[in-house]
Amino acid sequence: MPQHVRLVVEGPSDEALVQALLLRAGLPLDNCEVVSAGGRDRAAWVASLVQRDEQAAILVDTDGEDAEIVREQILRRVPSLRGRVFVATPNIEAWILDDEALARGVSRTRAELSRLTTNPRGEDDLDLLTLASLLDVDRSAARNPTLREFLLGMSALLGAPIERFHADSAGRSLSRDVIAGLLREVSPSEVVWKPSAGGTPLTAKAMLEQVQAGTELGRQYASDLLRVSRDLLQRKAKKQQ
Repeated sequence: MPQHVRLVVEGPSDEALVQALLLRAGLPLDNCEVVSAGGRDRAAWVASLVQRDEQAAILVDTDGEDAEIVREQILRRVPSLRGRVFVATPNIEAWILDDEALARGVSRTRAELSRLTTNPRGEDDLDLLTLASLLDVDRSAARNPTLREFLLGMSALLGAPIERFHADSAGRSLSRDVIAGLLREVSPSEVVWKPSAGGTPLTAKAMLEQVQAGTELGRQYASDLLRVSRDLLQRKAKKQQ
């Protein structure tokens, strides 16, 4: 019989959104209880109180902090959670709002999406829940490493492996090699990426290091570049029909 899993999250809106994401990924919730704790610090404390016949896991927002630092802060308080501390970068809402096509489908403007991102737990929680229940979770997981890690981790805890996410790992490695090869053909000092919210632009040399190291930024850059290339090829093919 599968072991009961108690997943601790920060707040009530997180509880609803996470349940919707797990269901969207096809994971069974019969043996999973999602519990809101009232903040990151209390989430670690609540997870530490789980009964011995249950498994605890925890999911918190990084809120712009380094994901590994947030993870280690929790593990210092509850070492027994190792391997079951999941983080959302920068928050769970960003996992959902990343799907802009779906957002347009429910008549949200870019201005409203920006407002939801900065104030995600206000009166628009119900709209976010609608987005979560309709999310293309495969595409979002491919774009966001922390969402993919969360879904794979929960699938293992619940005894319901999501093979399609594992199968995609070879494709991601191939994408990294392809992008690295393209970056080597660009002048090392040429700027290839500018952050949308300010910050320091990255040259081809700096981005190549990110891609080769498999960092979150490097994976996102590779994913975005391949997606843009695919869209351009599709538009060109349609024009030739």
